[in-house]
Amino acid sequence: MDYQKANRLLKSSFDNGSPTSFRRHNTILQDFKISQFAYLIEDGYVKIISYSESGEEIIHYVYGKGEIFPLGQLFLAHPIGDYFIALTDVTVRTKPIEEFKAFLDDNPTAIMPLMHQQTKLFDRIVNLNMGESKQRIAYRLIKLAERFGTDEGSYSRLDMKITIQELASMVRLSRETTGKVIKQLENKGYLVFGRQHIIIHVDMLKELLDTQRSSKQPPENATKKP
Repeated sequence: MDYQKANRLLKSSFDNGSPTSFRRHNTILQDFKISQFAYLIEDGYVKIISYSESGEEIIHYVYGKGEIFPLGQLFLAHPIGDYFIALTDVTVRTKPIEEFKAFLDDNPTAIMPLMHQQTKLFDRIVNLNMGESKQRIAYRLIKLAERFGTDEGSYSRLDMKITIQELASMVRLSRETTGKVIKQLENKGYLVFGRQHIIIHVDMLKELLDTQRSSKQPPENATKKP
């Protein structure tokens, strides 16, 4: 079975679930107890967060339409301890988690899309603290645009009401540093950070990242002794 068929099979397991809506900032799940349900996002975005010792919100990942959570409880024997919060207004469908696990046992090919989803999460973690502030912010915006953006030809439109503070939390930088970098990128025409949506010139940001990476590379014979 190919990936698309496996994904349709996976989502079909939620067809009998009633849609439930959450407003922006509402808590959907506190992952401190064993969840009674698996959740499929039908519309909107959900952020996975934890809190630092000082009470600062740390965003680990963002899930979008068609993605399922909490994955940790599907593959681990215990909760992870994160919060799942509506980043925007969200509609989800639910399925009792034990029934969902039984469905996966009976349809092992449906695990393929879940593993793909988890791979994207690992990719986000691996690249989390790599590079300077501008690189980290550019990389995160590119990934958000690739996952959730609408291609408008010369740019991608991200219809996500995300704040500077939330972006800062995603890249582990202060709000002040993130705001300064965003302003620099806006002034140079890489993006427009609006209240309703973000305009991202993905190709330009990728060129910026490539240029910054190249500038960090030593000359080919820099380590050779005369």
